[in-house]
Formats: sequence, structure tokens, C-alpha cells
Amino acid sequence: MTERTSIVERKQMILSRLEVLKKTISDRLGSRYPDRALYPSNMRISFNLRGAKAGTASQSGEIRLNIDMVAGESFSNMMNEILPHEFAHIVCFKLGLDYGHGKNWKAVARMLGCSGARCHSESVKYARGRTFEYVTTLGARFVISETRHKRVQRGGSYIIRGKGRIDKTCSYKMVA
Repeated sequence: MTERTSIVERKQMILSRLEVLKKTISDRLGSRYPDRALYPSNMRISFNLRGAKAGTASQSGEIRLNIDMVAGESFSNMMNEILPHEFAHIVCFKLGLDYGHGKNWKAVARMLGCSGARCHSESVKYARGRTFEYVTTLGARFVISETRHKRVQRGGSYIIRGKGRIDKTCSYKMVA
């Protein structure tokens, strides 16, 4: 099996998993909201996200997934945690329950079988380019892509929530 076929098959598996999640949410919440759609009828999944984010969800009904994580070792986590996490956002947006990671979102996420964790802890292996491990201003280690590394070296900076900031003065080493 070629790598391209593998990614195509994984994308199909994700689309099939989404159908299971739709059925689960309909079974669990359909009686509570009989006159309302629980998710947009025109939902779609895009596989065009890059960087450290595993996935995003928009109020329009689009879920964007990190293609590097779909193609890599994080696929199991993508199916069991990230996809249900993002679909929970879509359901909450549609029902007006929650617009972040609050208690209503967490309840829906757990209903869909994921942990309800706010962030993923998977290491991201970028498909292209090198990666760099920086030591933030608070001493935490954080891996960034070559593109972000170049921005930092040109004077940009990134705030890493709860871990400090990465800027030109921070030490770093190339990891891959």
C-alpha cells in the first residue's frame, strides 16, 4: 500500500467516524431538542490544517484537521479524541450551548466518547521542513516549525499559553 493510498483511506475512516458521531449525538440529544438541528446539514471536513493545532471547528460547520497528524502516528488520537472534540464544538455552536471549552461543551464531548480535554498533548511531526525546539522565557521547551522559526529569527515572537514567550533572545536547537 502506498503512502498516498494510506492517507486517502485514513480520510475515509475519519468521514465514516463522523457519521457515527452524528448518529450518537442524534440518539443522545435528539429527544431533548426535537425541533432543532443538532449540527449543520452542510458540515464538511477539511484536511488542510498545519502547525501545532490538531483541529479547529467553525460556526459554519467546518472542521479542519491537521494533515500531518492524520498522516502520522497520531491517527488513533485524531479518531478518538480530536474529531469528537471538534464535532462537540459544532454541536454546541448549533445549539447555542457553549462557544469555548465550558461545562456544556465538555458534557457533549464526553457524550461523544472523548476525554473532554481542552488541548492535545501529541507531538507534531511536520511533513515538510525542519523543526526547532526553543526554550521559552519561562524555561519550558516548545517545538515549532521551520516557518515559525524563520519568523522568530526575523524579530517576531509567539506567546505560548502558560509557558512563556518565544522570541529572538530564546535559545533553540534543531530537532529534525
